[in-house]
Amino acid sequence: MTSESPTAVARGAALLVLATAAAGCTVVEQEAGISVSVTVDATDLPASEGPALDAAWVGIRSVELLPCAVAWHPLDLLGGPARADHPVDAPTAAAFPGPVDLLSGGTTVRIAPPPDEHCTVRFVLEPLGDETKAHTASVGAATAAGETLTDRVAWLDLPLALTVDEDHPTAALRLSFALADWPAAAAAGPDALFETARSAVALTLD
Repeated sequence: MTSESPTAVARGAALLVLATAAAGCTVVEQEAGISVSVTVDATDLPASEGPALDAAWVGIRSVELLPCAVAWHPLDLLGGPARADHPVDAPTAAAFPGPVDLLSGGTTVRIAPPPDEHCTVRFVLEPLGDETKAHTASVGAATAAGETLTDRVAWLDLPLALTVDEDHPTAALRLSFALADWPAAAAAGPDALFETARSAVALTLD
């Protein structure tokens, strides 16, 4: 289930994150202990005989594990996702350091949650900029026809069956964006690209 809204909100105190490069991915560490890695990358690339996809990226503000015992999240009171210039300070969440380049290996972050059972994982999709782009976008694609950008915001709430505790201290989640339809969606415009991006995803748990 996904929802969207431009509502602004401020949350918590600053979270210190450390970014390092490893195997073509950016890795963000929070703290030692129970560890859940979360990778955002791409799958199902466009066919070679079709329109080429020269660049593809998504702005993932954060990822959060929602415990099964929690029927709702405080941000749900807003009725939709918040465009956030705020830190991510929950022990069950991690911030992404910038836009995820889907054609260059993706990005991995790590969460150090307390022992619990988690039934949902929430990705906050919103515009993020970096030093290489003058613009910001939640989803962007480049083809021979030019760039297609959108600044729409959404939550990606995906079902999950994950238990982490002393007996199961590690896990690996992977959110993969299927890119096969991105060239056609980009040609159709920003809204089509956004809807394709947030609907054509797959979550795996190792």
